[in-house]
Amino acid sequence: MNNLLIFILVFCYSSIGAAQDTASQAISSASSSLASPKTLDVYEVVIYPNNKIYTPELAAQGVQGTALVALNLDESFLIVSSEISEKSRDELIDSMALSLLKPKVKVGFKMDDKYRHDLIKVKFTKDELLSLRNKTCGDVIVDGQYFKKIYPEKDESDLEFWSVTGGLMYINYLDKSKRPLNTQKTRELVMEECRLHPEKNVFQAYQRLAQFN
Repeated sequence: MNNLLIFILVFCYSSIGAAQDTASQAISSASSSLASPKTLDVYEVVIYPNNKIYTPELAAQGVQGTALVALNLDESFLIVSSEISEKSRDELIDSMALSLLKPKVKVGFKMDDKYRHDLIKVKFTKDELLSLRNKTCGDVIVDGQYFKKIYPEKDESDLEFWSVTGGLMYINYLDKSKRPLNTQKTRELVMEECRLHPEKNVFQAYQRLAQFN
Protein backbone atom coordinates (compact mmCIF):
# COMPACT_ATOMS: atom_id res chain seq x y z
CA MET A 1 0.00 0.00 0.00
CA ASN A 2 1.37 3.39 -0.98
CA ASN A 3 1.80 5.85 1.80
CA LEU A 4 -0.37 8.91 1.45
CA LEU A 5 1.30 12.20 2.20
CA ILE A 6 -0.42 15.29 3.51
CA PHE A 7 1.50 18.52 3.80
CA ILE A 8 -0.28 20.45 6.50
CA LEU A 9 0.40 24.11 7.07
CA VAL A 10 -0.18 24.52 10.77
CA PHE A 11 -0.58 27.57 12.96
CA CYS A 12 -1.11 27.18 16.73
CA TYR A 13 -4.38 28.82 17.76
CA SER A 14 -4.92 30.28 14.28
CA SER A 15 -7.83 30.26 11.90
CA ILE A 16 -5.83 29.90 8.71
CA GLY A 17 -4.38 26.69 7.27
CA ALA A 18 -4.52 24.27 4.39
CA ALA A 19 -4.38 20.54 3.77
CA GLN A 20 -3.79 18.31 0.76
CA ASP A 21 -6.65 16.02 -0.25
CA THR A 22 -5.89 12.45 0.79
CA ALA A 23 -8.98 10.27 0.89
CA SER A 24 -11.93 9.25 -1.25
CA GLN A 25 -14.50 8.57 1.47
CA ALA A 26 -15.14 9.28 5.12
CA ILE A 27 -15.11 6.74 7.93
CA SER A 28 -17.39 6.89 10.91
CA SER A 29 -15.21 5.86 13.83
CA ALA A 30 -11.64 5.61 15.01
CA SER A 31 -9.74 2.41 14.54
CA SER A 32 -8.39 2.21 18.08
CA SER A 33 -8.42 3.90 21.44
CA LEU A 34 -5.64 6.34 22.33
CA ALA A 35 -4.04 7.39 25.56
CA SER A 36 -4.55 11.00 26.64
CA PRO A 37 -2.41 13.40 24.59
CA LYS A 38 0.90 14.30 26.27
CA THR A 39 1.13 17.83 24.90
CA LEU A 40 -1.01 20.91 25.39
CA ASP A 41 -0.37 22.16 21.87
CA VAL A 42 -3.43 22.14 19.61
CA TYR A 43 -2.70 22.55 15.93
CA GLU A 44 -5.45 23.85 13.66
CA VAL A 45 -5.97 22.87 10.04
CA VAL A 46 -8.58 24.66 7.92
CA ILE A 47 -10.14 22.68 5.07
CA TYR A 48 -12.01 24.38 2.25
CA PRO A 49 -14.52 22.62 -0.06
CA ASN A 50 -12.19 21.79 -2.91
CA ASN A 51 -11.44 18.10 -2.38
CA LYS A 52 -13.05 14.67 -2.21
CA ILE A 53 -13.56 14.77 1.55
CA TYR A 54 -15.17 18.18 1.90
CA THR A 55 -16.96 18.63 -1.39
CA PRO A 56 -18.57 21.77 -2.86
CA GLU A 57 -21.87 19.88 -2.69
CA LEU A 58 -21.58 19.55 1.09
CA ALA A 59 -20.61 23.20 1.41
CA ALA A 60 -23.67 24.20 -0.62
CA GLN A 61 -25.77 22.52 2.08
CA GLY A 62 -24.15 24.71 4.73
CA VAL A 63 -22.11 21.88 6.25
CA GLN A 64 -19.36 23.39 8.39
CA GLY A 65 -17.77 22.56 11.70
CA THR A 66 -14.72 21.70 13.76
CA ALA A 67 -13.59 18.41 15.26
CA LEU A 68 -10.64 17.83 17.57
CA VAL A 69 -8.66 14.73 16.57
CA ALA A 70 -6.16 12.91 18.78
CA LEU A 71 -3.30 11.24 16.90
CA ASN A 72 -0.89 8.46 17.72
CA LEU A 73 2.23 8.87 15.57
CA ASP A 74 5.19 6.62 14.95
CA GLU A 75 8.80 7.75 14.74
CA SER A 76 8.39 8.73 11.09
CA PHE A 77 5.35 10.91 11.86
CA LEU A 78 3.02 8.44 10.21
CA ILE A 79 -0.38 8.19 11.87
CA VAL A 80 -0.76 4.85 13.67
CA SER A 81 -4.28 5.56 14.88
CA SER A 82 -6.64 8.47 15.40
CA GLU A 83 -9.84 9.20 17.26
CA ILE A 84 -12.18 12.09 17.90
CA SER A 85 -11.15 13.83 21.10
CA GLU A 86 -13.90 16.48 20.93
CA LYS A 87 -16.94 15.99 18.73
CA SER A 88 -18.33 18.61 16.39
CA ARG A 89 -22.00 17.67 17.03
CA ASP A 90 -22.22 16.47 13.43
CA GLU A 91 -21.16 12.89 12.81
CA LEU A 92 -20.37 13.78 9.20
CA ILE A 93 -17.82 16.41 10.27
CA ASP A 94 -16.22 13.97 12.71
CA SER A 95 -16.09 11.31 10.01
CA MET A 96 -14.48 13.68 7.49
CA ALA A 97 -11.85 14.70 10.04
CA LEU A 98 -10.93 11.07 10.64
CA SER A 99 -10.79 10.42 6.90
CA LEU A 100 -8.29 13.22 6.52
CA LEU A 101 -6.14 12.05 9.42
CA LYS A 102 -6.31 8.31 8.99
CA PRO A 103 -3.62 5.65 9.61
CA LYS A 104 -0.60 5.61 7.27
CA VAL A 105 -0.96 9.34 6.54
CA LYS A 106 2.18 11.34 7.25
CA VAL A 107 1.66 14.71 8.89
CA GLY A 108 3.92 17.48 7.66
CA PHE A 109 4.77 19.41 10.80
CA LYS A 110 7.67 19.07 13.20
CA MET A 111 7.08 17.85 16.70
CA ASP A 112 9.28 17.11 19.71
CA ASP A 113 10.38 13.48 19.45
CA LYS A 114 9.35 12.78 23.03
CA TYR A 115 5.71 13.34 22.09
CA ARG A 116 4.10 10.53 20.18
CA HIS A 117 0.55 11.79 20.61
CA ASP A 118 -0.84 15.09 19.50
CA LEU A 119 -4.06 16.99 18.89
CA ILE A 120 -5.19 18.55 15.64
CA LYS A 121 -8.25 20.76 15.34
CA VAL A 122 -9.74 20.14 11.90
CA LYS A 123 -11.98 23.01 10.82
CA PHE A 124 -14.17 22.62 7.75
CA THR A 125 -15.25 26.05 6.53
CA LYS A 126 -17.06 26.79 3.27
CA ASP A 127 -16.04 30.40 2.68
CA GLU A 128 -12.58 31.59 1.82
CA LEU A 129 -11.87 35.19 2.75
CA LEU A 130 -11.49 36.41 -0.83
CA SER A 131 -14.75 34.80 -1.97
CA LEU A 132 -16.92 36.29 0.76
CA ARG A 133 -17.63 39.43 -1.25
CA ASN A 134 -19.68 37.32 -3.68
CA LYS A 135 -21.74 35.57 -1.00
CA THR A 136 -25.48 35.69 -1.60
CA CYS A 137 -28.28 36.12 0.88
CA GLY A 138 -29.55 32.66 -0.03
CA ASP A 139 -26.22 31.14 0.93
CA VAL A 140 -26.34 32.83 4.34
CA ILE A 141 -29.85 31.46 4.87
CA VAL A 142 -28.60 27.92 4.12
CA ASP A 143 -25.71 28.41 6.55
CA GLY A 144 -28.11 29.62 9.21
CA GLN A 145 -30.43 26.65 8.77
CA TYR A 146 -27.58 24.17 9.14
CA PHE A 147 -26.22 26.09 12.14
CA LYS A 148 -29.60 26.00 13.89
CA LYS A 149 -29.92 22.28 13.24
CA ILE A 150 -26.57 21.60 14.90
CA TYR A 151 -26.84 24.29 17.59
CA PRO A 152 -30.59 24.66 18.33
CA GLU A 153 -29.83 26.58 21.51
CA LYS A 154 -28.04 29.34 19.57
CA ASP A 155 -29.25 32.12 17.31
CA GLU A 156 -28.42 32.44 13.60
CA SER A 157 -26.63 35.68 14.46
CA ASP A 158 -23.99 33.56 16.27
CA LEU A 159 -22.70 32.31 12.92
CA GLU A 160 -18.97 32.86 12.58
CA PHE A 161 -19.77 34.59 9.30
CA TRP A 162 -20.97 37.65 11.20
CA SER A 163 -17.76 38.12 13.18
CA VAL A 164 -15.74 37.77 9.96
CA THR A 165 -18.03 40.30 8.28
CA GLY A 166 -17.54 42.72 11.14
CA GLY A 167 -13.78 42.43 10.76
CA LEU A 168 -13.96 43.08 7.03
CA MET A 169 -16.12 46.13 7.57
CA TYR A 170 -13.68 47.44 10.16
CA ILE A 171 -10.84 47.18 7.64
CA ASN A 172 -12.78 48.64 4.71
CA TYR A 173 -14.16 51.61 6.64
CA LEU A 174 -11.29 53.25 8.47
CA ASP A 175 -13.41 56.35 9.00
CA LYS A 176 -15.34 55.46 12.17
CA SER A 177 -18.14 57.88 11.31
CA LYS A 178 -18.90 55.92 8.13
CA ARG A 179 -18.29 52.41 9.46
CA PRO A 180 -21.35 50.09 9.49
CA LEU A 181 -22.11 48.83 12.97
CA ASN A 182 -21.90 45.07 13.49
CA THR A 183 -24.73 44.79 15.99
CA GLN A 184 -27.45 42.27 16.77
CA LYS A 185 -29.96 44.62 15.16
CA THR A 186 -27.93 44.79 11.95
CA ARG A 187 -27.68 41.02 11.73
CA GLU A 188 -31.41 40.58 12.32
CA LEU A 189 -32.25 43.15 9.63
CA VAL A 190 -29.91 41.51 7.14
CA MET A 191 -31.34 38.05 7.80
CA GLU A 192 -34.85 39.39 7.33
CA GLU A 193 -33.84 40.98 4.03
CA CYS A 194 -32.11 37.78 2.93
CA ARG A 195 -35.23 35.71 3.52
CA LEU A 196 -37.18 38.04 1.25
CA HIS A 197 -34.47 38.43 -1.40
CA PRO A 198 -32.15 35.36 -1.43
CA GLU A 199 -30.63 36.46 -4.75
CA LYS A 200 -29.13 39.64 -3.27
CA ASN A 201 -25.50 40.11 -2.25
CA VAL A 202 -25.33 39.84 1.53
CA PHE A 203 -22.59 42.46 1.90
CA GLN A 204 -24.54 45.05 -0.05
CA ALA A 205 -27.54 44.39 2.18
CA TYR A 206 -25.31 44.60 5.24
CA GLN A 207 -23.79 47.93 4.24
CA ARG A 208 -27.20 49.45 3.53
CA LEU A 209 -29.09 48.15 6.56
CA ALA A 210 -26.31 48.85 9.04
CA GLN A 211 -26.98 52.56 8.62
CA PHE A 212 -30.29 52.13 10.49
CA ASN A 213 -28.59 51.37 13.81
